[in-house]
Amino acid sequence: MITIHYQQKDESLARIEEKLKALSLAYKKQEDLEIKEPILKDGTETVNGEPAIQTYLEQLEGELGQWHYCAC
Repeated sequence: MITIHYQQKDESLARIEEKLKALSLAYKKQEDLEIKEPILKDGTETVNGEPAIQTYLEQLEGELGQWHYCAC
């Protein structure tokens, strides 16, 4: 399961959640007052900051699209 660590609820967190919901991915949020930017943890993957998280989610979206439309 994907975990989003965040310092405060803000627009950055809202955009990340919006993308996760659009992809229908299970996730949980965890507040962490010690961090400065959001962190996404997915298994052994750790991604720091909203731009990198959005890029990671776009890559996942591409993989999901390939899986869904596979002509295997």
